Amino acid sequence: MNSYHLDLTQCPDPECGAPAEVAHRWTLGSTSGAMTMAHTICLRRHIFVLPESWLPNRESAFQAGGVAPTP
Repeated sequence: MNSYHLDLTQCPDPECGAPAEVAHRWTLGSTSGAMTMAHTICLRRHIFVLPESWLPNRESAFQAGGVAPTP
């Protein structure tokens, strides 16, 4: 049986703030070291591909979106 979980954050668009799913994460190599990237899709259908370090932190995302984090 596969185990799935929903990886939630807040939409990276500063004017949106809706809950967003991190649909995919991967690592890119670069001359200054590896960089983890994230592909997000929010409830308002904003889609972003950005460095994982640019994602809003989980706690503020759940407070803003009114969603309780799951362990």
